[in-house]
Amino acid sequence: MPDQPSAERFKPDMPQIPGVPAPGSRRVPGTSNAVRLVAGLLAVLIVLVLGTRWILRPKHVETVVAPPPQIEVPAPAPDPNAALPHATETEPGISTIAEMAKLWSTKDFFIKNRLTGENVPALLVRLPAGPATQPSGYWAFALNAPYGNSCQLEYILPPNTAFEARSTPWWETPVVAACLIPSS
Repeated sequence: MPDQPSAERFKPDMPQIPGVPAPGSRRVPGTSNAVRLVAGLLAVLIVLVLGTRWILRPKHVETVVAPPPQIEVPAPAPDPNAALPHATETEPGISTIAEMAKLWSTKDFFIKNRLTGENVPALLVRLPAGPATQPSGYWAFALNAPYGNSCQLEYILPPNTAFEARSTPWWETPVVAACLIPSS
């Protein structure tokens, strides 16, 4: 029985289903479903990261920088003490005899303290006891109180505006109410 049908003859062909490899065909290594899934998730993750960075990037806003506010500072007031004379050893002149002709007339000035080097306010007074041309007719003293710079002496004239030689002005320290009367 050589013409007998072989068993192969009655075997049906395998149907071709898309996505399903045919029997006997070899798969390409590395193309398993797990690898494709990981690659797809990685691509989605990269797209999400780049999209998030693009959305959250700092916006370049045109900022107008205003100039800092200017404070108008008025010029300092001129120091009234700058016009007062400064008595030094080389130039001891403070006033003229004509300015000090009237009894009890005064002249403010500064004298340099030899110990500290600071300028100390002082006062020159024309006394009635001596002539205007002699040093004995004047009295000069520092206005700082003898016990410190916290208080200054004040020159006080008597209430009588047309005072005579017998009415004497005085100096006092308002802090401790101490008086200096030159004639006593």
